[in-house]
Amino acid sequence: LVQLLLATNGTDPLRFVPPRRDRACFALTAVHQMLRGLAAAHAVGIVNQDVHAGNLLYKGAGPAMRWKISDFGRACVVGAGR
Repeated sequence: LVQLLLATNGTDPLRFVPPRRDRACFALTAVHQMLRGLAAAHAVGIVNQDVHAGNLLYKGAGPAMRWKISDFGRACVVGAGR
C-alpha cells in the first residue's frame, strides 16, 4: 500500500500523514474511499479496467484529503441491453 500511495500523482501523499502511529488509519481511509468510488461505479454498471496507482488522485490534506479514481478510458458498461 505504501508503494501505491507513493506512486500516486507523482508526489508523496505520506507527507500529509500524521505521526507514524496514525499511518494505518490514513491508509485504511484512502483504501476505503477508493473502494467506495469503485462500488458507486459498479452500482451503475461501469467497470474500470485500468485501476492502478497512476490513476488515483487526491485533493486536500489530513482529514480533508479525498481520493478519486481517474481515467475511465478503458471502462466498460456491463448489463446494458443484455
